[in-house]
Amino acid sequence: TRAPTLKAVSSGEELLSLRSGVDRIHLAPAIEGYILSLVRGTRALTVSDDKGFRLLTFGASPRASLALYTASRALAWLRGLDYVSPALVQEIAPDVLRHRIGLTYEAEAAEQTADKIVAQVLDKTSVPSL
Repeated sequence: TRAPTLKAVSSGEELLSLRSGVDRIHLAPAIEGYILSLVRGTRALTVSDDKGFRLLTFGASPRASLALYTASRALAWLRGLDYVSPALVQEIAPDVLRHRIGLTYEAEAAEQTADKIVAQVLDKTSVPSL
């Protein structure tokens, strides 16, 4: 068998240029705080309620905060915006967080999903006004 022929569709210089565009997207301190609140909100679900039920074995990590920060800026750049809004954070949060939380067996038995839990955290977290 022959190895497939690969053709470069981009260069390192182009990727660095695109990255610098994303890095220029403004992210207000209130949005940074919102991202941290969302991630902390997932960690709060690792604590058992008064009936001994908990949704998560582990919540999102500090690296999840960084991923949500970067992904929000990238989404703003893709949309042609020069700033990140709470709506963009909310839109990208499920994609960033769903694989960064661990559901308990009890949560799975109760037909919870990572997307439902992320939606719950989004609903319960105060949205900053800019």
